[in-house]
Amino acid sequence: MKQQTIAKSATIRGVGLHTGKQVTVTFKPAPANHGCSFQRIDLEKQPIVPVHVNFVIDTTRGTTIQKGNARVSTVEH
Repeated sequence: MKQQTIAKSATIRGVGLHTGKQVTVTFKPAPANHGCSFQRIDLEKQPIVPVHVNFVIDTTRGTTIQKGNARVSTVEH
């Protein structure tokens, strides 16, 4: 399967869809076969949640993934 990654980091800021709070998202290049993941830098130990079916906990009105106490919602957008 052909893979691609971005050339350099990019950051966007805005209002969270579900929380209404100011949020920042940074996209970073990844090595081959890494896949996608989210890192919650606002939580203790800054946990990483891989984007994988094994971590899906809810699909009501959006897809929510969770690993330990780190949860990320509406990941399909």
